Amino acid sequence: MTDKTIIAAALNAGFCAAELIKTKDIPVDSAFRRYCGENLCGQYNANYSCPPDCGSFEKMTEKLLKKDRAIVVQSVTELAGYTQSEFSRAKEKHRVCMAELENFMRRNGFNGFAVGAGNCTLCTPCMRQKGLLCKFPDKAYSCMSAYCIDVKKLCKICGMEYRRADGLALFGMYVFE
Repeated sequence: MTDKTIIAAALNAGFCAAELIKTKDIPVDSAFRRYCGENLCGQYNANYSCPPDCGSFEKMTEKLLKKDRAIVVQSVTELAGYTQSEFSRAKEKHRVCMAELENFMRRNGFNGFAVGAGNCTLCTPCMRQKGLLCKFPDKAYSCMSAYCIDVKKLCKICGMEYRRADGLALFGMYVFE
């Protein structure tokens, strides 16, 4: 399968931009982990895909580097207002596109994992909050922040706009061999 086919699949899944990169070129910085610790999203220590359960900065970086490549994707959602429900709507739209891309990649033999624009929402609430094991350990995904990815630098590398005048830009990746 060609790179163009993979990018076309991402665009067909609903993303407005997609770019393939080598995982060694993904900019990571341990300083970003402090944002997870601030717990503004409310998922720190409450979701298996978030710190501290997802693993240390070193573990997450190692996980990225075990694969060769990643397709970086961007969705843009026009917001009716800057409310929590509008942000949730944009994240859900992005998550649906990401699931479609992930299914395409797996069907075509590209074993890997997704990196989301927010915490894993496959179970609501996360089974961690109920004291149970994760129901979907091979599909659960961590967000860009949990991996300490510098999204602004990643956008520059991929030729994507970090901020968009036409709506809320969200980013994700599928990391694969």
